[in-house]
Amino acid sequence: MSAKPIFDKEAFCEHCGDLEPYSMTFNDDGVWWCQWCVRTDPEEYGVENVNWEESQEQEKQHQAKYYESKVKSLSPKNFEFITCEAGDWEVLKLNGEIVAEGHSINRHQWVEILKDLGCNFEEREISDEDMEMGEY
Repeated sequence: MSAKPIFDKEAFCEHCGDLEPYSMTFNDDGVWWCQWCVRTDPEEYGVENVNWEESQEQEKQHQAKYYESKVKSLSPKNFEFITCEAGDWEVLKLNGEIVAEGHSINRHQWVEILKDLGCNFEEREISDEDMEMGEY
């Protein structure tokens, strides 16, 4: 068995089942065990010389990073589009930070912003006739 802890997003234990993402696990020739099962009898699982404190700290770091990204992806996306009276300058802010500005924010900039936010985006061209007929 691997005496080195593994931190995988799809964490699984043969005894406990599905685990929280990035839980500490050990692999025994394709069979996965969680730290709690291994800790009951490390010799039985062939795990020796594991620094449990250090490994738990690593687990916390992996999980914190994972959950931070989950929370960030779920947080509101507040856009603010600002123009001036003359209409010669535009500013786009996302959650208070400028993400684009200029004389005109073109569609390619909008598409890149949406992609950066994790949106799936498809761009396609259709004929003028299809557009006029509403066949899109």
